[in-house]
Amino acid sequence: MTKKLAESFCKICGDVSNTIRFGAVSCRACGEFFRRKVSSKSSKIPKNRCFGNCELTKKIRKTCQNYRFQKCLKSGMLEIMVESRMSIHVAESSGSILEELKNGYRKLEDARKKTFGEQNPVRFCTHEEFNELIQ
Repeated sequence: MTKKLAESFCKICGDVSNTIRFGAVSCRACGEFFRRKVSSKSSKIPKNRCFGNCELTKKIRKTCQNYRFQKCLKSGMLEIMVESRMSIHVAESSGSILEELKNGYRKLEDARKKTFGEQNPVRFCTHEEFNELIQ
């Protein structure tokens, strides 16, 4: 889950980054670090060597995994975004993509009806009909 931005800096290590990964502006290395830690579901992250007092930079971001992971969370990275990407792959292998799309569309329609009511039903049209409407 990435989104391009104007050049800015990783909120975890300070490296140059122009992408939002898992909910926070981060470099590719920190985004992949976060994904691996969440995907492995390993609680065995080494203890801080610096007792949380280190200043993570591009050069030393590998030395303090626990602090780096905590900083990922504090900067806005969401574990659920990693897990939702993993569940997409499971859904592809376990069911029909068409069925998933139908279910998603039904949910969208239900939410639309709940929000706007039945007064403005959606009308589908071809691109030619749409062009006539806007001219």
